[in-house]
Amino acid sequence: MTKKGFINLVILVLLGTFLLALPIDSDAQSRKERRKARSLALEGDQFYRKKDYKTALNKYAEALVLMPNFPFARFSKGYSHFNLKQYDQAVNEFSIALNQGYRPLEVFAVRWQANFLRKELDLALQDVQQAIRLAPKRPYFYIAEGQIYHEKKQYNDAIRSFQQAVSLKVQNPNVHYFMAKSYNAIGDYDNQESASRLALQKGTRFGAWSWFYIADSLQRQKKLDEAANAYKTVIATDNKFYGAYVNLAEIYRNQGKYDEAIEVTKKAIEQYPNDGDLHVSLSWYFSLNDKTAYAIETAKKAIELVPNQYMAYTNLCRAYNDSKQYEAAIRTCKKALELQPGDGESNFYLGRAYDFLNQTKTATKHYKDAVKGLQQFTQDNPDYSDGFYLLGNALYADGQRDKAIEAYKKCLELSPNFAKARYNLGYMYFLGNNLTAAKQQHDKLKEIDPGLAERLMNAISNN
Repeated sequence: MTKKGFINLVILVLLGTFLLALPIDSDAQSRKERRKARSLALEGDQFYRKKDYKTALNKYAEALVLMPNFPFARFSKGYSHFNLKQYDQAVNEFSIALNQGYRPLEVFAVRWQANFLRKELDLALQDVQQAIRLAPKRPYFYIAEGQIYHEKKQYNDAIRSFQQAVSLKVQNPNVHYFMAKSYNAIGDYDNQESASRLALQKGTRFGAWSWFYIADSLQRQKKLDEAANAYKTVIATDNKFYGAYVNLAEIYRNQGKYDEAIEVTKKAIEQYPNDGDLHVSLSWYFSLNDKTAYAIETAKKAIELVPNQYMAYTNLCRAYNDSKQYEAAIRTCKKALELQPGDGESNFYLGRAYDFLNQTKTATKHYKDAVKGLQQFTQDNPDYSDGFYLLGNALYADGQRDKAIEAYKKCLELSPNFAKARYNLGYMYFLGNNLTAAKQQHDKLKEIDPGLAERLMNAISNN
């Protein structure tokens, strides 16, 4: 959403055909010049109403040459600059108009926006608060105050301002959405959801964003099916909503629904065909779904689009390992580590490639580096199941079976349907002669991935 989409540009100024009573220096200005100035201002109004702001501005400027102390023309010229996005000039003209006696409330009502758009937030706030002193029962100014506070990252102040607007029975249907946005910023996800639902009930024009905040809240509450449906509503409302595709795909990944994650990401790529990050994610989902050839193809495309994104190389390395192309895996993992030194996942895949090539000493070094990197990664991303899965793999490769078990268990707490993690956990229990626990994992795995469950039983039976 753009800055202009974020603020409400409803202005209480009426540029009618009337002119103010004019304070005129009779010694400096002839009656003829004053009549001509008024006529030029009226012409400016006509062009303004046609949205020909450039011509209107020129007419007001001509009027001001003849009569510099002409607050209506000065204000109108400022408003023309505003509509032409010439905010510095607009603020200057509004300030002169105010000094010449033009209506303060009308000046504050538009000057705050010009200051806001040129990122002079303190000046914008001063204008709005002066307007509130003049019109304390007008909710529009409290909404403006809230928007400024939000931009200043004073989110609790923003919420109080929006609540004040609501208490004045504001008719603006977007104020609850603005509140939801501020609740999101302070991590109050329950109120974020309720404010978003109110925004939708009131008919906000930010429908897609309101549904997104509802979905985000549900996702954080681990109500994943409800969150998925809400993200689908976002996409149905706005099929260009990037974040909804990304988050929906991640929900499906977390649920072990890799086909669905792949399909959602493909739809996102239809909207954003040159987005390298989407291709990075898609290659990962293909690998999780054992579609190795597609994973390789998609990772290569990701590298074309984002050649400095290390995860594109990491995913390609993973896929090369899965297809037994170990030399290629080594090359791509080394490139990933050039871009992201110390990355745990890249080190794990690199160690795995060396392991398959029977270069045990080199593999061991990279497994140790993988453990170190992935421990840091999981510490920084404690809610990310794939990190714990990879950490479990690295710990097992480094000979730390008990710690590997704990990592897999944490992964499954976060993502109970992560079939490969459950397989690995069952196998770890088997290696530790805990056959009861191994069979428990097998029984759970049968409900998720019968084929992988059969492989686990065969591994247990054949050893």
